[in-house]
Order: sequence, then C-alpha cells, then structure tokens
Amino acid sequence: MNLPFANMRVFISYSTNDNRWAGAVKKELSAFGFEAFLAHEDLQISEVWKERILDELRKCSIFVPILSKSFRESDYAPQEVGVIAVRPDVHVMPVSIDETVAYGFISQFQSHRLRDYDSIRTVVIASLAKGFPAEVIPEMIKKVVNAFSFRSAEAVMAPLVPLFDLIADRQLEVLVDGAINNEQVWSASLCRTDYLPKLIRLRSDAIPKDKLARLKFLLES
Repeated sequence: MNLPFANMRVFISYSTNDNRWAGAVKKELSAFGFEAFLAHEDLQISEVWKERILDELRKCSIFVPILSKSFRESDYAPQEVGVIAVRPDVHVMPVSIDETVAYGFISQFQSHRLRDYDSIRTVVIASLAKGFPAEVIPEMIKKVVNAFSFRSAEAVMAPLVPLFDLIADRQLEVLVDGAINNEQVWSASLCRTDYLPKLIRLRSDAIPKDKLARLKFLLES
C-alpha cells in the first residue's frame, strides 16, 4: 500500500492496560495513511524487543503518548518519553483517556482528551493536521472528495471542521468542488445541516462566487 505519510512515522506509547485504546488510535492513523508503530502488534516474537523499540523511537517523527493512570505507573512508557525528550525535532501529541495530563519532560505540550473511541478521528487527525497542515489537510480533503456513502462523508468531514480556517484557498476550492460533485457529501445529514454551512460562514469570501452559489443551492434544495 502506498502510504501518503510514509516519511512521517508515528510511535504510539502506552501502558499494556490501555492496548485497546492504542490499537484504536493506530487503526485511525492507518486509515489516513500514517505508518504507526504499536509494540504489541508490530514486534515479532523472535525480535530483541528493547532494541526494536529504541530504533523506532529514534526513527519516529511523531510521538503519541496515550496518557492515563496506568501510563504513569508503567515501567516502560515513561522511559519512552525520556528518549523522545532529547529529540526536539519530534512532534509530540499527547492524548489522554482519563484525567491524566502531560507531565514531566512533555509537560509543555497540551494533552487532548479522548472521550470515547469515536472521538479518536477528530482529536488525533485534526491535531496532526494542525501540526502539518500542508501535508495532512490535502489528504483529508481527498477523502471527502472520494466519500462513498453518507456515513463515510460525515466521518471524513468531521475532523476537517475545526481546520476550516487553516485550509489554503486552492485546497478550499478542491473541497467545495468535491462537495458539489459528490452527492454523498452535500446531501449527508451532518454535512448538509452543520459542516458545509459552517464552511460557507467562515470561508465564503475565498470560495469562487459561482461555486458558492451552486453549493448553497444544493444545500437549500
């Protein structure tokens, strides 16, 4: 599979007690084209696991610690944070599954709360897009353009909503064209009543007038 972000490897750090959350985060990252390392899935039985983990920590460009009470009590997760602390080039994106917030070496980073599994896409992907807008946002828009059902259109549009102000004018036109030409997008319930009207309110000045008129017509029909 051709991964659009193959040069942006993600290391997911977590307590083994939270491996279901970690697996769900990896699944969402993989769906958007990120290659993520998850120890309990990616380590082979015969591998020298400490060496492999250190190698992945040295190679990753994005570090996602899944914070929790168990994370703080883990023997190894805090040590992984320590390795990343000496790599200022790494994008650190803490997420929390309880009331735990970023602490110690990563205390300067804001942690994002995951309320449930459904919140992973919006929180994780939108946060990465804010860190790498030029790389991530075009891929997110491509998923909207190619949405194959009402539900998939809503699912791939949702993480774009908090990023509407960050979308470059050229990419905005691609998104509007995609919404107009794909009935699964403009007629999906949440896209029609919430997401696309919000896009119009925020970015109408940057949308070509003919396309803006067409999109409004579709939403009002």
